[in-house]
Amino acid sequence: MSQLRPSKWTLRTAKANSGNLDRLLASGGELVLVDPESESHRLFYGRMGTSIELETAISTLRSRILNAPVQTGTADSPNLQFDFSPIYMTDAFRGQELSHSDLRGACVYVDAGRRFLAGVPAMLLGINAAEMSVGLSSPADLRIAERAIARAPAVLLLRGATAGLHARTYSGVEFGYLN
Repeated sequence: MSQLRPSKWTLRTAKANSGNLDRLLASGGELVLVDPESESHRLFYGRMGTSIELETAISTLRSRILNAPVQTGTADSPNLQFDFSPIYMTDAFRGQELSHSDLRGACVYVDAGRRFLAGVPAMLLGINAAEMSVGLSSPADLRIAERAIARAPAVLLLRGATAGLHARTYSGVEFGYLN
């Protein structure tokens, strides 16, 4: 997926419910996408994954002042409006423009941020669910999942989804399904 072409699809809004317990992440929600003919499409998703967070000086200082270990855990339910969250076609997609069926299937959500900079989460869309499931079921079959993910026809950049500044360095990956 080295070359991205802009799609005429746009993200109108997203609703999400998510939570985490230590490094385990889970979320689900709805994306409202608008096709090139200005017709809205509601797609629902569920996903699970993990995160890696590197402790920063602020966390360490808080821990030392309170003389307690830093515990993490969040839950949220935002209604996010996006004014610029582009959808791109990857070089794995050979057509002229995406269709509704090209966006459905397995998805991979990736989010990362560093220190006081907000990240730009991305969601790879339209992945072959059977291949990704087989590939993730065993370490010996991981290449199958890699190939399925590399063939994702679309990527959605969720600008504005990670609102605010982060006093930490973090990354997270979630695997799921969009229908």
